[in-house]
Amino acid sequence: MRFAVALLCVLGIASVIGTVLQQNLSYTDYIVKFGPFWSRIFQALGLFDVYSSIWFVVIMLFLVLSTGLCLWRNIPPFMREMRSFRLKASRQSLAAMKHTALLENGLTPSVGMRYFNVRGFAVKQVEREDGSVLVAGKKGAANKWGYIFAHLAIIVICLGGLIDSNLLLKIGMLTGKITPDNTAVFARDFKPESILSDGNPSFRGNVNLSEGQEADVVFLNADQGLLVQQLPFSVKLKKFHIDFYDTGMPSDFASDLEVTDKKPARSANTPSG
Repeated sequence: MRFAVALLCVLGIASVIGTVLQQNLSYTDYIVKFGPFWSRIFQALGLFDVYSSIWFVVIMLFLVLSTGLCLWRNIPPFMREMRSFRLKASRQSLAAMKHTALLENGLTPSVGMRYFNVRGFAVKQVEREDGSVLVAGKKGAANKWGYIFAHLAIIVICLGGLIDSNLLLKIGMLTGKITPDNTAVFARDFKPESILSDGNPSFRGNVNLSEGQEADVVFLNADQGLLVQQLPFSVKLKKFHIDFYDTGMPSDFASDLEVTDKKPARSANTPSG
């Protein structure tokens, strides 16, 4: 548990770095900003793409697996404990409990049930084989849900991070199926192994457009090269607006964009097959 908490702290610190340090710029921009020496160190640590770096992904994978195994191991006994009143507890085990009081004067079971009910306990009464009556009360069983939901939250957050970490892209680059290109200038010049299909589940890219221009791809920085990410739509910059203050300083920038889906339109009488 302490190790998992330490890993969560590492992820938190890394997330702060990823927020402060602008991510996914070209390597040339980082050299201009930090110099060749620190740029090489930051790149080796994966700080230019923190959320997709190998060590960040490995930590999230470890947390998902360890937290999932923890839930898989603990949920069944938790559920049994939440439903159980421990009706088979013996006199000796009851007397050995930390908070125990023995009353000499005889009390009816109904008095014990009222006592528990007033204090918000769930109560159950059962007659035992020796003729005695056991009145059992329990409270706070729902607190176990806090443990379950807290661990589920860690799993959901880490799964979201894994989906957004370009994990498939990293695997493709490690296996050589995807190769960044550092020589091509235009999208049409990139090799097939440097072009990603529009089925890529997650990516962050940018494209520069002038008024009237249209694009259906974005460029992704990868290592010291670029990848072309195909889009399932095209974006056209129809007009770019700049508003100014009376002093001549720009007050607002606005763009009129036209987004067109690449999928062909279908009429009501056109079969989808």
